[in-house]
Amino acid sequence: MIERDMEDLIAGFPDDFFHGFGFRLVGRQRSFAGVGRFDLLFIDRFDSRILMELKARPLRYEDATQVAGYKDELARQGEKNIVMWLVGTQVPSSVREFLDRIGIQYREIHEGEYRLVAERRGLAISSEVQASANRAVPFGASSPGEANPGARPDRRKTEEPPSAHRSTERKGDPPSAVAKMTKRQVGEFAKELVKQEFQKHGFEIDCDSPEQKAFNFTARRGGPTVGVQIRSLRKFGFVYAEKDRFTLRDQLYLAFVFFPEGHLPALFLIPSIVWKTPARPFVSRDYGPGLQSPPEWGMTISATNLQLLEPYRFDSSLRALL
Repeated sequence: MIERDMEDLIAGFPDDFFHGFGFRLVGRQRSFAGVGRFDLLFIDRFDSRILMELKARPLRYEDATQVAGYKDELARQGEKNIVMWLVGTQVPSSVREFLDRIGIQYREIHEGEYRLVAERRGLAISSEVQASANRAVPFGASSPGEANPGARPDRRKTEEPPSAHRSTERKGDPPSAVAKMTKRQVGEFAKELVKQEFQKHGFEIDCDSPEQKAFNFTARRGGPTVGVQIRSLRKFGFVYAEKDRFTLRDQLYLAFVFFPEGHLPALFLIPSIVWKTPARPFVSRDYGPGLQSPPEWGMTISATNLQLLEPYRFDSSLRALL
């Protein structure tokens, strides 16, 4: 996936990436007030102009200083009602601190999130389609069994639409973007997916809760505030939360995101109180004094146990909170 693919997806579906901001695209790849060249220009719901610079890689300090220079020059020219955004596949903590200090907005969007949006919208990744075409049969030749190489095959009669429970990748396809992420990146991606799901249902998200050690964030929509702790896996295994940080009570939930290779992510939202009387797949482990691991609540994730989690599918659990 190249930067142009990412830009196309944000330009076409800004609400999928920036839910609630009301971004409306007004321009791409243009200069603004004679200061630099920006990838995307939006208007938000407050009629602020959003100048967005996009990188198909982790952000670097020089990216931040470049956008900071644009911001200073626009201020010198008297331009007002402008918000600067910098987007990358990862935002290192040093870059975050600098951007926070100078008032520039930023967003970390992993490649897997772009692919998920493309999948939901029924789109192919343009650069990969072109690359695949370039590796295809020579010009004027047809592949075996293809009567008309210029015609697009009609798959509707022979293929069912892919579902969340069936692989959308073909044998021999390269590993998915999630498979290539580090463990930390998978965790951050899972956090963004869960936040987006809450926001789509009208919840306000607070990532600066005083109980940050217990929660990844809190969510609220009119009623009580809900604490959310997030766990994720790419293959079958065990997930846990330490008991001294995840104290069972109402309005505390564990959000679990499973990323099976070749499938769309599966999201679950589990009330903490299920661990008061744990039954498969939920477990309570007290390792005893002198042992290295502290007491923990956990789940063993297997093909069979995933079926037992069906009542806790994210949408079903979230409806109970509305």
